[in-house]
Amino acid sequence: MTAGGDGDPDGEIHAVLRQLATVAGLDHLPRVIVDPAAVSGGAVVFGSNRRPAIRLHGGLIVRRHTDPERFRAGVLHEYAHIRNGDIRRPAGAKLTTRHGTTP
Repeated sequence: MTAGGDGDPDGEIHAVLRQLATVAGLDHLPRVIVDPAAVSGGAVVFGSNRRPAIRLHGGLIVRRHTDPERFRAGVLHEYAHIRNGDIRRPAGAKLTTRHGTTP
């Protein structure tokens, strides 16, 4: 997601995510993917320590307006995983790594 991109025409969500990244102690905003079909209020971090990404569920984006504190807590929780290096790698990457190649 980029400021002004699909789903964020005025860049408001991007600005909030950038601000929360600063609060969480991140040097830069990770790659952000919004999954509008996921109705839960969750999120997940994946990728690698060098290239982290966060997938925000559509339900969490809705909570930004209906329950802003829960939105903030959810995003900060996922950002803490990035800050602490606790990033889930995709299942295929684990399988590939076990067989001696790097994704």
